[in-house]
Order: sequence, then C-alpha cells, then structure tokens
Amino acid sequence: MKKLLIIIAIAVLAGAGWFFLSPLFIDEAVDEDLPGFATLPTRAEVDAMSDADRSRLAAAMDEFSRSAPDSSAAEPMPEAPRRLAAGSFVDADAVHKGSGTAAVYELVDGSRVLRFEDFRVTNGPALVVLLSKAESPATADAVIDAGFVSLGKLKGNVGNQNYTIPADLDLAQYRSAVIWCELFDVLFSQAALIPNSFDAPAAAEPAGENGDIRFEDDGSSLAWSDVRQAWVEPEEFFIAYAESRGGLTWGRGSDYPPYAEVSERDLFLVELDSGVCLMEFWHERWRRANDVRRWNDAFNAYGGCPHVFE
Repeated sequence: MKKLLIIIAIAVLAGAGWFFLSPLFIDEAVDEDLPGFATLPTRAEVDAMSDADRSRLAAAMDEFSRSAPDSSAAEPMPEAPRRLAAGSFVDADAVHKGSGTAAVYELVDGSRVLRFEDFRVTNGPALVVLLSKAESPATADAVIDAGFVSLGKLKGNVGNQNYTIPADLDLAQYRSAVIWCELFDVLFSQAALIPNSFDAPAAAEPAGENGDIRFEDDGSSLAWSDVRQAWVEPEEFFIAYAESRGGLTWGRGSDYPPYAEVSERDLFLVELDSGVCLMEFWHERWRRANDVRRWNDAFNAYGGCPHVFE
C-alpha cells in the first residue's frame, strides 16, 4: 500500500512539473491543443491535494510568473465597431501585474467583443479571461463573491486580442474585465469597464494598431492613441500610454531617478533641450518606451528620443 501511494505521488508531481514547465517551451498561447494537455491537473485534482502540496504548486506558479517568457497575440480591430465601455488594466499585487486597455465593442452585425489593446500581463499557467460583476475588484474574493462569466483561455499575455461576448449576456451587470488563474483562483489583473462611448462610434478607420504614425503636410507627425481614440501629438501619446499604466511613475524632468529606487516597468518622461521622450525601465535599465513596446520606429526620431543615450 505504501509503495502504491509513493507511485501515485510521483505521478502527480510529474504531471504538475509538466504543467508548470511546459509553457517555457511553447511560444504561442493561441495553440489550443498543447502537447501533454491531458496530463495537466484539473481543478478537481488541485482541490483534492493536501494543503502542503497545493501550497507548493501555488509557489511554483508564482515562481513561473516571475520568469516566464512572453506569449504574444496580434488580432486586428473588428470592422467599424462602436465602443460601449473601456478601462485600463491595473496590477493585482507585486507579482501579478497588468497594463493596457480593455474595451467592449459592438460590431455592425450586432455582436459584441471584448478587445485588449497595448496589453501586457504577467504570464502564468491556466489563465482565462473573465467578465466580472464587481467594479475594480482588488481581491480574488471580490471576483468570486460578485459573480463572473468566463470568455475562455487567455490567447497571449502580450498583444492585441479579441474575445467574443455571448449574445444573451446582460452587459449592464458586468463591470470589469479580469485576468484569472482558474486552477488557484488568483487575480492577475483587472480593468474597470466604464461606459464612455455609447453615442460616439469608434473611428471607422483607426489607422491600424496603437502607435501608428501619420505625417502631416507641415512635416509634423501624429500618433494614433487607442486610449484617446484619436490622432494626437507624440507627447500626448506618451502621456496617454502612461495613464493606461497608472501614470508617470517618476513624473518628468531632466534628471533620471536613482537606480536603487526604480522598479521594473516604471515610466519617466525625460526632458532634454531637443524635447521629451518617454522612458520605461525594462530588464535592469532605462530604455525608450518605443524600444520596449515597438509602436513605430518614427518615435525614436521624435523630440529628445534620438539623444537619450548621449
């Protein structure tokens, strides 16, 4: 009997090992049929584990989230949408972080989608997209207590993506978009869905993806901001992006903040004699935000951006 229990324990741990390590070798989260998916623990199996085993698996999940590679998605904007509500993703805690915008669109055929723009969230196993009845839920309990509906697996932890909303769902009851680990009921990020565009249709031609550049006859340039839903000056584009992340972490100025006090993904608008440039702290050093987000190469020629490393 003891030998049988040991064999069962080894099998469970082997399956859990594949569950947490396999994403390191899978580039695209949009692959629905992942090799070995049938060996992953189900929610029922996780619930049946001892407290000690469940805690070890949860700790392994957090460790994976700290070092997992990005998995990208890049879906186009649906044709001629009408934006019904929108909001910005915020961090759930120090480990589980999110940024970008979530917006509900009604399409010309009457169907509705939840779309993520300029989106990034901490990677993790078993992530799904929820619509929650809670407004700006700060805890997992708030999501569970209020009630929610799942829109399916997260397609990628980075990039623009669309999720179909059931036709019979009463959207008036759902106040936020939530990134959620369905095995451990962990809140990764959420965006409050604020009704803000019921009467104003979104631009029929949004000029492609967030960050596209348009050059004017006078030689100036404008950038398309999904946050503003308009063509704006590049500096305004930087500010709008910062607002979608909670604001400029270190404000603006000519002197960089002390390295010892800066955290990953902090934002700073540096001011040089030639103009401003948005900087993002990424992988242990300040970089131009465009080099991190890859909006458009033209941003690197704007204002102070060509001179930030001189």
